[in-house]
Amino acid sequence: MSQLKKFFEKTKKDVKFKAAGQGHSLGRSDDRPSVQPGPSHNNQRAAQTAHSASTTGRPGPSDTNQRAAQAALARLEQRMGAMGGNANLLREVYTEMGYSRVEVEAGAGASTSAGSSGVGGSGSSHKTGNEAAEHPVLAVEGVFYKCPVIGPFVLPRDEMEKKIQEFLREQLAIDPTITSAVMLATFNKDKEKLQSGRETLRKYLENILQQPGEEKYRKIRVQNKAFQERVLALEAADKFLEAAGFQKVTISNEGKDEDFFQLPSADDLTDRLTLMLEYLDQAEPVLAELDRGIRVFRPSGAVSHFNLPEDFYSRTAEELQEEYARRRADLEKSQTLRTRAMREQDTQRSARKHRFTVLRIRMPGPDGGFILQGTFGAYEKLSAVEAFVRENLINEQLPFVLTTAVGNRLSNVEARLNELDLVPAAIMNFQSLLPVPPSGRNADIPFLKEESMALMQIL
Repeated sequence: MSQLKKFFEKTKKDVKFKAAGQGHSLGRSDDRPSVQPGPSHNNQRAAQTAHSASTTGRPGPSDTNQRAAQAALARLEQRMGAMGGNANLLREVYTEMGYSRVEVEAGAGASTSAGSSGVGGSGSSHKTGNEAAEHPVLAVEGVFYKCPVIGPFVLPRDEMEKKIQEFLREQLAIDPTITSAVMLATFNKDKEKLQSGRETLRKYLENILQQPGEEKYRKIRVQNKAFQERVLALEAADKFLEAAGFQKVTISNEGKDEDFFQLPSADDLTDRLTLMLEYLDQAEPVLAELDRGIRVFRPSGAVSHFNLPEDFYSRTAEELQEEYARRRADLEKSQTLRTRAMREQDTQRSARKHRFTVLRIRMPGPDGGFILQGTFGAYEKLSAVEAFVRENLINEQLPFVLTTAVGNRLSNVEARLNELDLVPAAIMNFQSLLPVPPSGRNADIPFLKEESMALMQIL
């Protein structure tokens, strides 16, 4: 594992040098800054945050997507109408899915308006109607991912995964032994199939190491059913065998040609096979990580307005139909007695509607303090939010707690954000546990790091 880490640490440095270009240092880049840049970024952060999609990979508002959503709403409402559906209820579902009242009514061709929907369980709200016109800037530009191993890129998930694949294929030419094992772990998402394939590959290599002179162990028939299903079904499995020294050959047997993976000689490959076994067991996938999209604001009346992009409400027509059916069922349930267990089950089902959330944490400080904003997965734990806050504190060891917008303490760090009703957006408060200073308040004490404060924007 140490060799794996060293290899990819070196690769990461090489990527930084290439990205920097001539006349740049490792501490500086023209790409979108990472969540925690060095001090050399401070004078550039505000301008870089406003870069276009060509620089950051973050798309602007999509007219095509809006028109498609409107058309889909019209079609779905027409179908629901034929079934005796409630148009106003359907419109409310779409509004909660993230479309503004104007977009929903335009798509449906309707004249009635749906009420604005609440967002998050901590006093936050989604902008609709005139509010959207007054606050046109999105709370976040979308959901984006990063991967520290491959460089300072921030891209949508599908693009980032393609970037990771391209990166690993490039590294295959540099060190196939390590990279092929990492490719196996990265490209194959089905853990059970990956485990089965790894065990089969491990058995092949162990047999050769235990009996290097036995020719039958150095040949693997390609058409073997078990080999096809357990090994070749895995992406990059052939690259791993080739890195171990196997060659694909055609052998004629009784007038019939068959393809084999064959290891020419096992005697001089003992060290390589031993190393391949180690990499096979220890290689971990190169994963895309959710980018926090850190922002810092001065407090204002707009702090409770969350104009969220479509990514936060990405739902198919089928999912919207299910949501519509659920709403109708909820109307019926509200007229009957419900046990506590039944109500809790309904709450958990409702919490699964959203995949991401935007959290704004009120931080104390001079001139009214600051708002620290980050993007999280709905299934992440509260501990991830605490870690995000701590990374941006001057004193990362500072004891603190987080509370809801109304002051309720959030103490269960293992609880998931959707379980805490903190999706798809919510406001939280930061509360330092340090003794109160003689002045009676700590509002004048700076809490956020200088590089975080350099991100200051107008909300």
